[in-house]
Amino acid sequence: MKHVKKSVEYAVRNADVVLDITVGSGQIGSSTVLRGDTELASSGSILSVNLGPGSALKDTDVVVDSQVQDILAQTNKVSVLYVLSGGVKKEPFVAKTTVAKDLDMCRFTTTISFVGAS
Repeated sequence: MKHVKKSVEYAVRNADVVLDITVGSGQIGSSTVLRGDTELASSGSILSVNLGPGSALKDTDVVVDSQVQDILAQTNKVSVLYVLSGGVKKEPFVAKTTVAKDLDMCRFTTTISFVGAS
């Protein structure tokens, strides 16, 4: 199984931060959101989770572990769209790759580091 790792920083204030996750490219998958050893949420191809106040997230990391399977015969592209809101600005970012053959799976591990607004 292919494994794609990504790291991003997100600037927070005091407001609650929401993370929306969508498996893209017409494929299927699931995601789990972790802070340390604590599972915050887990669901199928679409997931929205309130991570809590930015003031509590500052200087911490959240890890999103997604498993995506290529089910479309037309393409072997797989992706996960993440949208963070509630911080300094709404920020979308994508993790994507192409798997070797039909029905292959890919694991995306994305680490989000929360930093204070500058």
